[in-house]
Amino acid sequence: MMYITLPIINPEKYDEPIQDNENWIMCNICNTLSGCDFLVLAIKYDAYMLLKPYEKVKCLEFEELFDFQMGCTDYDKDKIICIKKDSNPLIFK
Repeated sequence: MMYITLPIINPEKYDEPIQDNENWIMCNICNTLSGCDFLVLAIKYDAYMLLKPYEKVKCLEFEELFDFQMGCTDYDKDKIICIKKDSNPLIFK
């Protein structure tokens, strides 16, 4: 399991196709300020990382990361975001 500590800078929606044989791994997103940790699925590449929800989490950090409305009223289990290494170098160490 991977661990990422918030904040995550400039997450972007990712619309490119992903190969069926890609292996999503469990990742724990940690927030040391609010204590609202949550699980996501991730694929890590050299220059970027893809994240998608593992389950719906009704907390501000989750909603902001995936750009969901308050209370996750527009939750989409297939929404994928991209986190670039240039903007988040600590995540890739």
